[in-house]
Amino acid sequence: MVRSHVRFGSLLAALVVAVTSVQATLTLTQDKPGNIFYTTETVTLPVAGTGKRIDWVITDFFGAVVKTGGASFSGGRTVIQPALGKPGYFSVAISEKNGTGVISTKSTTFAVVTPIDVSQMADSRFGVQTHFAQYSAAETDIIPVLARAGIAHVRDEQYWGNIETVKGAFLYPSTFTNYMGALAAQSLNPLITLDWGNPFYDYDAGTFTGPYTQAGRAGYANYALNLLGRYGSQIKQVEVWNEYNAGTFIQGPAAADKDYYYAAMLKDVYQAIKLVRPDVTVLAGATTPVAHGFLRDIFVQGALSSCDAISVHPYIAAESADLEISELRNLIRQYNNNQEKPVWATEFSLEVNNAAAQPEGARHVVRIATQLLNQNVARMYYYLGGDDSNFPYRGLVGSSTGALGKYAPHQAYVAYAVFIRQLYGWAGAGRLGGTRPGTYAYAFTNGTAQRYVLWATTPTTVYLDSPASSLTATDLMGTSTTLAVTGGRLALQLGTNPLYITGAVNAVTDAPNRVVADSVADYSKGQDVNGWSYGYADLASGAAYSTGNFQPMHWDIWATDNYRWIGSGIYNFLTSNQAHPSGSWAIRRWTSTVSGLVDLTGTLNRPSANGDGTRLRLFVDGVERLNQFIAPAANLSYSVPNVPVGLGSRVDLAIVQEANNADDATVATMRITRVQSSPVTLVQGNLTDYSVQSGTASSASVGSGGTALTLTGNIWRKHPFSYNVTPSTMLEFTVNATNVGEMLGIGLDSDNDYTNRNTVFKIAGAESNGSVIPVTQVYSVDQKSVTYVIPVGAYYTGVMNYLTFVGDDDARKAVSATFSNIRIYEGL
Repeated sequence: MVRSHVRFGSLLAALVVAVTSVQATLTLTQDKPGNIFYTTETVTLPVAGTGKRIDWVITDFFGAVVKTGGASFSGGRTVIQPALGKPGYFSVAISEKNGTGVISTKSTTFAVVTPIDVSQMADSRFGVQTHFAQYSAAETDIIPVLARAGIAHVRDEQYWGNIETVKGAFLYPSTFTNYMGALAAQSLNPLITLDWGNPFYDYDAGTFTGPYTQAGRAGYANYALNLLGRYGSQIKQVEVWNEYNAGTFIQGPAAADKDYYYAAMLKDVYQAIKLVRPDVTVLAGATTPVAHGFLRDIFVQGALSSCDAISVHPYIAAESADLEISELRNLIRQYNNNQEKPVWATEFSLEVNNAAAQPEGARHVVRIATQLLNQNVARMYYYLGGDDSNFPYRGLVGSSTGALGKYAPHQAYVAYAVFIRQLYGWAGAGRLGGTRPGTYAYAFTNGTAQRYVLWATTPTTVYLDSPASSLTATDLMGTSTTLAVTGGRLALQLGTNPLYITGAVNAVTDAPNRVVADSVADYSKGQDVNGWSYGYADLASGAAYSTGNFQPMHWDIWATDNYRWIGSGIYNFLTSNQAHPSGSWAIRRWTSTVSGLVDLTGTLNRPSANGDGTRLRLFVDGVERLNQFIAPAANLSYSVPNVPVGLGSRVDLAIVQEANNADDATVATMRITRVQSSPVTLVQGNLTDYSVQSGTASSASVGSGGTALTLTGNIWRKHPFSYNVTPSTMLEFTVNATNVGEMLGIGLDSDNDYTNRNTVFKIAGAESNGSVIPVTQVYSVDQKSVTYVIPVGAYYTGVMNYLTFVGDDDARKAVSATFSNIRIYEGL
């Protein structure tokens, strides 16, 4: 697999040498379906080949090499049994050799998770979407793989058109009954979506014709009743159609008045079901994404009296879920006599279109699922169980014919499995205050026990105030660490990799951070909240602008879509990350809460290739600081450094139309960062070795005008830097690595003695060393460039004389990492 070669970098290059044949002779089989192992089982990866031996390298989710080894073939067979001693997602690269020459290579993935029994989890909130009815009914052997993740519920279909093939007669294909039997055998509970059309009823436009006559709706209701009769108590919940609002799966006359015809269909099938099966939960909506507008319209038609719960498909940014679902709950109460109805998320996941995006998909599942639980979502179904031809990278596991082996796990599999184990049976207790909007801390309780899920969209450190002597931190791959609480306080480094914290926490607060505002993280439905306001200006593209031109938008539902800020005309709006001018500018305003110099940075993306583009115009107190054209399909970033602002200064980010107003939706973000200090300047000649800790193939190269240092090989280096570390001292740096070796670290040193490692922060690597300080936001190589902000003074104080850089990799000498923009300053 190409991605494995990229991940291992120079390590694989060292292993895969003298390749004499590109034809792989290696064959990998599976000891456990999908290579999914419990921690109580021995990881066993059977290998067959024609060579003499194999060498193998195992890498974890974060890109750290955790184990290497080799084995000789006996009768053309051998096994890899790495004894890792920890759970997680792992990839293994195998080289087959004859003597010293490599004759073939192969890769696969495997997962190690703690044991779980889904037969005892009927009340679980966690499920997955499968496509047995669509085209994979014969592949029911994926079901035990899903069950090992702790997934207790499956959403699938039993197509009306495949069942009622003679009018009034119902015959169930064996593919449909077989997968239902396989689910029952594994104690997985089905949610069946009632779809699609049937040739005998209202079939004007074919398969997706929505019933629109009384006879058509009666036929649809009879199909539902027969289905429930066929499977009896196995089916306890059904969903009425799928994504009716989007237009993809609804055609024919009903598409001209979707809210009316959907509500009519829902009413008839609901009444029919409740007469004979009052125990069945009937779900309405199945909208994509949340579609408050369509749901409002069917609520007006009386849909809330014809369903037991509302289902949605929140294909949205993870951090948007809290607001989106909260607004949905408000809308339900508005049209339901101030009473709630349960909300189900019957599809959710990040759109993953390539292997490189899969680690972010794993992070996304934890972050969005945490917010869904916080909003008391009754059930959630990850989309998709296994890769298929339409979504070849989006499944929890690969397909039955995937290049990595049958149902080989993706990173999201382990992330979801760990999430289920951490939060099954726990109740949401709300989001903790005390942090800036971009820092997320959610509380959950189970009796008197307390657990928290934390992450940050911009790297930061938080302090947890706790009466306990220690807390347990579990990363998103399931590895747990005991963290000592000193003086009632614990410092945690946070980033986009979520952390689970178990134990009593009284409060969470941010350590000093140079990021003072972020347009996406700070987004809300209130004007002047978090320093942000949302408005428009009725001006032509090239017009002069003053702060008085800003007019406030209003918060409302846009057409049949979601809540957002709406300005002059229906197409003039702002969302959390998008701006749409339409004859009027769309303006995001930040009112400064600081005085001094700030850097203004952000991203710009105009998804559509149509039209004539848009324009960013950035003003500070009415003075234009940037005028940037955004071409169709452009993807840009911008930076305006060292901008002076005072308390109350107005920074206006305007997206402006060109001559053509069409297709002007533009992603436009802004981050405001305080200019705290200049980066440390490094000098090549001032770098010196911790002599016994560097190999001959190692190097440390200063670049970017002295603001970056690249480490390769196996290396410990120091650079003179005198600083008196106080309790308020912060260490900030950016790291970008392709290979983290056994340990990647940075820190300060007072005595030129590498054995005194208690001032070094380990940010990555599998080496366990009790004297270094492990950060809780472990660096992941797939994230490329990551910035850390660490409160050094929370760990040690005193006069320091050196900056220390660690790229420890004694066995392989394969470290490849760059530290840049290193800043040391006193937090405010």
